[in-house]
Amino acid sequence: WRSAFDAQLPARKRAGFAAQAVLRGVHDVKVVAVWLAATDVTLAKSYLAEIQRSKPAAKSGKPRVQLARNLASKLDSELQGLHAALVTLEVEDLASFRAAFDAVPEAGEVVVAVAGYALSQDIDNEAKIYVYLQSEASGHLKAYLASHETRRLWHEAGVSSIKGSLIVREGELSLCQ
Repeated sequence: WRSAFDAQLPARKRAGFAAQAVLRGVHDVKVVAVWLAATDVTLAKSYLAEIQRSKPAAKSGKPRVQLARNLASKLDSELQGLHAALVTLEVEDLASFRAAFDAVPEAGEVVVAVAGYALSQDIDNEAKIYVYLQSEASGHLKAYLASHETRRLWHEAGVSSIKGSLIVREGELSLCQ
């Protein structure tokens, strides 16, 4: 998959992608997550639609694409090689969810291990929210997500469902140059 991904760099640049990161699954190293920073949503959609139409490099099926706008983040660029949780949520009210999300770090010791976060909203479905959490250990992320207090606050804030989560190890971050 990597050689095919690298060969697509000129196409990603033409589509307005400015940066990229490759992350690997913690529990299954065959799982690959790619983050791309786009400067033009229309070009990004066109590029990603073409990727989904093309034959996947892996035997596991077509890639799953999530295009989102950044809402908030607190990430330290000095921290490298962290674990991360990628969480997809459906929310009834974004403002209520953000207030609850911001309150969770004060809710208990389990969240002390969360080193950084990013919160994004799906481009095509405003009720779909993506939460990116960083930590030095995958167990800390699992504990945070499984925490009764986290789930209680999210439920009270209108999270209608947790659509999925994936624990990954951060890899290289680079500019699309």
